[in-house]
Amino acid sequence: MTLQLPPTDEQIARMRREVLTTIAVRRTRRRRRFWWVAGATALVLAASTAGVAALFASVDDRNVTFDCYTSTDLTSNHSTSTSVETDRDKNTELSMADRVATALAVCEASYTAVRTGEDAPAGPYVPNPTACVLSDRRIAVLPNAAGKDDASFCAALGLTAPGR
Repeated sequence: MTLQLPPTDEQIARMRREVLTTIAVRRTRRRRRFWWVAGATALVLAASTAGVAALFASVDDRNVTFDCYTSTDLTSNHSTSTSVETDRDKNTELSMADRVATALAVCEASYTAVRTGEDAPAGPYVPNPTACVLSDRRIAVLPNAAGKDDASFCAALGLTAPGR
């Protein structure tokens, strides 16, 4: 049988240093991990918030900016028209009915505008202009030659019909 002696003062001091060092290292790692997770979470939240904000047009743009198409191809060239009203509230969204009426009026005016010059071509023929809501919540006016109802016409283009 071997005799076991208690640890020496030097051994106890070394064990304390190792325990305290281990505790300090673990705290530092835990703190560092916490800040990495918190930072990554904040970054993801900021990016997603910015992403959502970028998906939608501003209230003022939804009220006065409209895309006027001369074909039903959403990737084709089109004009973006703006209704000019100087005394408007830029922070309150107008009713959908008002936005649609304004979009139709602005786009129809742009379709029928008289061009000047000797070689000015005739304006585009846009039969039955129909309003649809774009993904950024602005209004687009497109030709509805077949005369479909708004809901089915807009759905066929991947858009939504305005719920007047």
